[in-house]
Amino acid sequence: MTSRATILVVLLALSQSTCAGGRAGRGRATADPLGGADQAWGEARADRAAAGEPLTAPQLVHRANAARTVGDHARCADLAAEAAHGLPDEDRAGRARLRLLEARCRRAASQPGVALRSLSEAWPDLRSPVDKAWASAEARDIALRGLRRSEAAAFSGRIDGDLAKAWLGVRMVLLAQERADQAGARARLSQAAPALEAIGAGGELDSLRLRLGGPSGGARAVGAVLPLSGALRRIGQRALRGLMLVDDLAIVVRDSGSDPVRAAQAVDDLAADPSIVGIIGPLERRAAAAAAERAQQNGLPLITLSVDGGVTAAGDHVFRNFVDPAAEASAIGQYAVTELGVRRIAVLRPGNGYGKRLAATFTSAVTAAGGAVVLTQVYSRKAFGPAVKALAAGPRFDGLFIPDTHATVALLAPHLAAAGLRSTFKAEDDGGGGDDRPVQLLGAGGWAHRDLLAHGGDRYLDGAVFAAGWWPDAAQPEAVRFTSLISERGGEPEMFAAYAYDSARRMARAAEAGGDRSAVRAELARGRWEGPAATQGFDPGRNPDAPPHLVRVRPIGLSAIPRNTP
Repeated sequence: MTSRATILVVLLALSQSTCAGGRAGRGRATADPLGGADQAWGEARADRAAAGEPLTAPQLVHRANAARTVGDHARCADLAAEAAHGLPDEDRAGRARLRLLEARCRRAASQPGVALRSLSEAWPDLRSPVDKAWASAEARDIALRGLRRSEAAAFSGRIDGDLAKAWLGVRMVLLAQERADQAGARARLSQAAPALEAIGAGGELDSLRLRLGGPSGGARAVGAVLPLSGALRRIGQRALRGLMLVDDLAIVVRDSGSDPVRAAQAVDDLAADPSIVGIIGPLERRAAAAAAERAQQNGLPLITLSVDGGVTAAGDHVFRNFVDPAAEASAIGQYAVTELGVRRIAVLRPGNGYGKRLAATFTSAVTAAGGAVVLTQVYSRKAFGPAVKALAAGPRFDGLFIPDTHATVALLAPHLAAAGLRSTFKAEDDGGGGDDRPVQLLGAGGWAHRDLLAHGGDRYLDGAVFAAGWWPDAAQPEAVRFTSLISERGGEPEMFAAYAYDSARRMARAAEAGGDRSAVRAELARGRWEGPAATQGFDPGRNPDAPPHLVRVRPIGLSAIPRNTP
């Protein structure tokens, strides 16, 4: 086991687009796909040199991306390969990144074997953990699902590098198992073991040894189902970065693609692995619901990172470790009335489901605390003016709730100030002169970003308060530790990474204290915990048992408000 997290990233059925009208390219008809690909870009380079039109690496990359945009994946791959070979030998990291681009295009151009070779050649020089995770995931998917049996057998002796040897070796193990050749499978696994260890896939190695009845490293593994492709891939990558911070833990990751069917299949796949003691994820509501139902059926503990508090109704094996934005809205509503003394409040919200839901929850909390929401205005993201003007012309209020993202709030704040609706602190600093109306600005977790103070936010949001499920500057030792860890490894402290890291550590601790999956479930249910998300455990419904943080905005930065402090 490596000192860092042993990451086995398995991307199932990655969506790839293929252009039927793309250039076939010279050399494509050859019976040797590896040699044919080299011949194609080599001939193109020779043609340009002969014509006196050599291109620099940046020019080649620009043309490669343009070709990829229009679906000409074969040309994209040739240009990326040419650019990589044109870089100086000392720029190994740059060359590796270009080989990743080539691999993406090779696979989309129906050249999976060439794509696998590009990935394997790039692997030793990749610097980013996310790049290495993606490369390993793509290589595994190609080796196990992208190649026909005959192709896998042919390539296994021809493509060098630990990445290709590891995953083609696993494919050979599985093919031997399909033939009921257990001795052959064990022999193939022995051959693949050094490469699997070299790429940090010790979890896969242990899993295969368990399936073959041989000795394993004895490690318990945690599964993770995250959207590493599709619309939520960036969020999934943030969560993956958090998982990678957990040392000495084998993590087997499946790509949900935010698809409920794929999420359910991923859970079934992980449940079949006896080394997996629990699962982290998914994120998206529908995928989380499908995964939760399947995890319950398989008796496999699952900690989902969904905002949907109802997902745990699937059964006692399903837990949730992510704040519900509605809980943030409720917390700030109650705090505004009971602690800040704000009684008459207006709501200025976007015209989407998020804004509507949080506004309704906020209104209920304010009413229950003895306050009143006297006015609600809705704006479009392209036009703040009409809503702000109507707000300023309406009944007086002393608080204003804006349930939107940090970027929108930073842009919206100057419009409010221009209409005379200024932050309470700013109005007091200015002596309350003119037509300014001091207003206590209020927000939810969408505000929780360091760029909130951009675009003049430090001038116009001074004194605002928002609620956030997780905040990196909270006075919690584990939050400080997480922030330090992810910063040291080049990441940004943010909530998706924090909750994923927190959940993985909880699962690992439960596995250490328990034994089988039932024991892990029981330990999760009863254990108290102090993690970076600052939750104390799970409530009886297996949801997070902790209130959101409250954060105050000041020109010098954002700081958490100690509990019970106005």
